[in-house]
Amino acid sequence: MRWTPRDSEPSSEPKPTPPPKSRAKRPADLSALPILRARRTPPPVEPVTEAPPSGTGDRLSSPVNSAERSSTPANLEPQSEPRPTPLAEAEPTPIAESYPHSSALIGGPIVSPEPDAPPAELPSSSSIPEVRVNHKAADRIAAGHPWIFTSDIADRANAQPGQPVKVLDPRGRPLGIAHYSSASQITLRLLSRQVEDIDRDFFLRRLRAAEAHRRTVVTDTDAYRVVHGEADLLPALVVDRYGDYLVMQTLDQGMDAAKTDITSCLEEIFQPKGIVARNDVAVRTKEELPLETTIVSGEIPPSVAVRMNGLTLQADLLHGQKTGIFLDQRENYRAAARYAKGGRALDCFTSTGGFALHLANKFESIEAVDSSGPALDTARANAAANGISNIEWNEADVFDLLSGYSSAHRNFSMVVLDPPAFAKNRQSLEPAVRAYKEINLRALKLLQPGGILVTCSCSHHLSEADLLGVVAQAALDTNRTLRVLERRSQSQDHPILLTVPETLYLKCLILEVV
Repeated sequence: MRWTPRDSEPSSEPKPTPPPKSRAKRPADLSALPILRARRTPPPVEPVTEAPPSGTGDRLSSPVNSAERSSTPANLEPQSEPRPTPLAEAEPTPIAESYPHSSALIGGPIVSPEPDAPPAELPSSSSIPEVRVNHKAADRIAAGHPWIFTSDIADRANAQPGQPVKVLDPRGRPLGIAHYSSASQITLRLLSRQVEDIDRDFFLRRLRAAEAHRRTVVTDTDAYRVVHGEADLLPALVVDRYGDYLVMQTLDQGMDAAKTDITSCLEEIFQPKGIVARNDVAVRTKEELPLETTIVSGEIPPSVAVRMNGLTLQADLLHGQKTGIFLDQRENYRAAARYAKGGRALDCFTSTGGFALHLANKFESIEAVDSSGPALDTARANAAANGISNIEWNEADVFDLLSGYSSAHRNFSMVVLDPPAFAKNRQSLEPAVRAYKEINLRALKLLQPGGILVTCSCSHHLSEADLLGVVAQAALDTNRTLRVLERRSQSQDHPILLTVPETLYLKCLILEVV
């Protein structure tokens, strides 16, 4: 039976519940498989129904559309309904990987920059409001997680929306400085464990540190994530670079209030030709912030050409998926190409052609499938710009296509599955697992011994162990034996903090039929 994803917009904002005390239960019939043993991870934080960083990675529509993937850490506010972005127990907006990708989904108008206004003067650290939290929140901070939920606030004092506040434990001892939100279930997002001024110098130091890290991990591209929210100690902020242009997302009241200082710092560090604030992310409604796309500096052309792994790709910074194109799969594109063996490949949920374009010179022909016509138009333009002519672009529903191809006993040398996020929250995990199993089962029917399956999930709530279990069940049901070639995650410019599980959202498995 074909699974139809639910609407991605959250319908409610349930109260946080205590963190689970044990790892997710695996299917009983597969519990003995050593490969399914999950790596030890920090205990999950209390779930909320808001999403992670933008950037954080989720895609969803009906029919399933790869153009709706979220990867910002953000949307660091969790969502209650099934991209991304990138971040979470509180639903990520992946700081997952989570954001609208087409002009039809833009949440607000595009406006030009207004005359520069002087940055708001922030009070010194000795005079800022003090917010007292309970022992549970203090323990969470001590465990390395920057979020404090509204249920753990003991005294808000006179804190104002978006204001930096001093966080105190139940005994009045300082825990650090945080941004305060008057609307979100995540009331406090810790900015520093030190009591310090949150001013332009603070943001300049943090942004320089983030860019310095990218210089050590980013190669062969001028399009990459500069700031991945919590993972760069700048919660609810996402910044992506596309050549001479920058895209930013300020996903909570605090970062939105600091937008002028952040823009000024980015101008000093990068000297960009233009900066656009893609604040059309639904998670901002959790913060009672408007949905809008605003050019905050310089000019933004309709299309920006960027380099990625030797290819030239077009990015639409005003209306494109996420902040323009998918940046989180960049390293996985190259990894998949290493296992190409010629013949014919099938790229499902291709969006603007990321995997197909990187595989084109390895196969005699490739069929790339997506349900979004506009995304395929961009993919065709990308292929033409790179002199690639052996890709057949097919606008179709992937579930229906895989069902028809498996019934017709079609065969391919490689099948790529890079779907939108099927699990936007824990409540949607069960139907999501069924959907992941269905597409993997039908893909495996198209592969013979020696065939390669590249299967991905940008759903934060579906762990790597869960994905391995789903694929293992699909393999057993199709009488296939699979060898794990690689277990991968998002590109290194989307860093992962060990104590903040919301910063990890993308899983990518490369498997061989033996």
